[in-house]
Amino acid sequence: MAYEGPPQGTLRAMLKLVHPTHPEAPNTACPAPRSLHIPRVEQRPLTIRPPSSVRAGVRATRLAAAMNAVIYCPDVETYQDSNGDGHGDFRGLIQRIDHLQRLGVTCVWLMPYYPSPDRDDGYDITDFYGVDPRLGSHGDFVEFVRTARDRGMRVIADLVVNHTSDQHPWFQSARSSPNSPYRDWYVWADEPPADGPQGIAFPDQETSVWTYDEVADQSST
Repeated sequence: MAYEGPPQGTLRAMLKLVHPTHPEAPNTACPAPRSLHIPRVEQRPLTIRPPSSVRAGVRATRLAAAMNAVIYCPDVETYQDSNGDGHGDFRGLIQRIDHLQRLGVTCVWLMPYYPSPDRDDGYDITDFYGVDPRLGSHGDFVEFVRTARDRGMRVIADLVVNHTSDQHPWFQSARSSPNSPYRDWYVWADEPPADGPQGIAFPDQETSVWTYDEVADQSST
């Protein structure tokens, strides 16, 4: 059977949609297309979290690395002097990094290397964001970390934010006024407690953990 095409009425209806003014188009009005309303969806940031099994595996890997790490703790100031000024420095430590790798070291633990009057072996810190100029510059420190990582070594550092020098801006502000925002960052007392002599860390250098501060007119510890 030969195909005769769609019914005449269908063709006319299609012609009305395509060419409304054509003489063969029907006179019936074509309904106007309806507007399509798409509901607005609130956009939220997409957060992709790995499965709990993956997170657990990462934690286990880190724990295993920590438990099997070979940690070496050099005193940068006394380890290797690169410029002959009598102080060890980060440049000297970089020069010896291959030696540490051959020893099997996987992690270098840095003692405080921040600017300090050095009255407490460097723990009396004046700037937690700085590098003691005797030990080098920020660039020297970054270069050391990069060099250590290139050899598969992690770098950790002592960050003792609860121990500052009396020259630190926090303490300078705290001692200046009872209303200083840093006042409560330190412990003050009008009179040292009766157990003040207890807990002395360096009995050959101090008789109490409390010190009277003339500016604050109080004792601090």
